[in-house]
Amino acid sequence: MGSGTGSRPEGGESLSNGAFRAKDCLNKLAEHIPGKAVEIVSHGEIFAALLGHAENTPMPKRTLTHHVPTGSVSELIMTNTGWHLFEEGNLPLE
Repeated sequence: MGSGTGSRPEGGESLSNGAFRAKDCLNKLAEHIPGKAVEIVSHGEIFAALLGHAENTPMPKRTLTHHVPTGSVSELIMTNTGWHLFEEGNLPLE
C-alpha cells in the first residue's frame, strides 16, 4: 500500500484508491441494509484510512494517526449524518 501519499506497489493499488474503493463499498452496503450491524475484515492500512475518513483526518496522515493492530476491533457507526468513529483498535481479551 503506502502511507497515503499515492504510492502504488507493482500490480497493486495506492492506499488512496483502496480506501476509496472500500468507502464506496461500505456506503453501498449501508444503503442496502440500513440500521444493521455488519462485520468487516480488512487490512490494517485500509481500515486506518476508513477510520480517518470518519474523523476527517487528511489521507496522508491516516495510517500515522489511526492505529489498527493485527487482530484488533474497531467500530464505525454510519448514520444519515455521516460516519462516526466509536472504537479504534481494541484488542480482544485472550
